Amino acid sequence: MWELITRKHPFSEYSWMSELEDEILEGKRPKIPPDCHLAWGNLMRSCWSQEPNSRPSENHIKVSQAF
Repeated sequence: MWELITRKHPFSEYSWMSELEDEILEGKRPKIPPDCHLAWGNLMRSCWSQEPNSRPSENHIKVSQAF
């Protein structure tokens, strides 16, 4: 979703996968553009949760497409 909105590759500044993995495990996520629809930004943030049980279900995501 982030790639579709920004038309960029996330974390393109990293040349080593191990660096990227460490950053993601530490909770780093791509910046959501300020002009992103609020509901989409919130959905991305919830999908990126460090806690798997806090992430939305597939059904929730399908319902969210209605906005």
